[in-house]
Amino acid sequence: MLAAGSQTLSVTFTPTDANDYSTATQTVQLQVNKAPLSVTVNNQSMSYGATVPTLTGTLTGVVGSDGITASYSTTGTIKLRSGRLSHHGHAERSQLEAGQLRGDQHPRNAHYQQGHIDNTWATPAAITYGTPLSAAQLDASSTAAGSFNYTPALGAMLTAGAQTLSVTFTPTDATDFTTATQTVQLTVNKAPLSVTVNNQSMSYGAAVPTLTGTLTGVIGSDSITASFATTATSSSTVGTYPSRPR
Repeated sequence: MLAAGSQTLSVTFTPTDANDYSTATQTVQLQVNKAPLSVTVNNQSMSYGATVPTLTGTLTGVVGSDGITASYSTTGTIKLRSGRLSHHGHAERSQLEAGQLRGDQHPRNAHYQQGHIDNTWATPAAITYGTPLSAAQLDASSTAAGSFNYTPALGAMLTAGAQTLSVTFTPTDATDFTTATQTVQLTVNKAPLSVTVNNQSMSYGAAVPTLTGTLTGVIGSDSITASFATTATSSSTVGTYPSRPR
């Protein structure tokens, strides 16, 4: 379990064939975002002149055994006139100051601005040209209810190279939350293409036969053809000559 911030991951690869290959090491950077912490205060009511009730609420988002508690306060007193009672909750500061959590307060019976939703969308693994976009790449998630709109869309076929995927999240609760957008980078590797030339034979002095072969790996309706050539001619001496695609 890593702390929030930029973390370095490392790997050492030890080959089974130690005679022909050496070990290899590599590092990558991993960004660990702060975990969302939310305090929701319960509505309360009281009669004029009565004792201010015990304020309660719900603290969500505490990770593992982190020692975080919530306390609550209000501007109401026993002499408060009839009306709304505004009260707030807050988390204790120890973990917040350590930078591991991001605190959000949700007061009740008070006005507050729309919240910003943080979507989670990990950088997808590379794909090969010809692989349509699927849920394996378009898999953003959110703790809030809503819908995702991806660009490019599900099923799109991307060209080889570095591609940018984007998503717009529209929350169901448009009163309390705003839309959120996010992008990730997807690497599309080139597809393998191979040409196999068929063996041919000819008699000395005869015309060179038409050379044929098989082209494999063409994706969809991509217009790719193969032609073939040989160094042999009708006057070549008896022997074996190479044929190759051109």
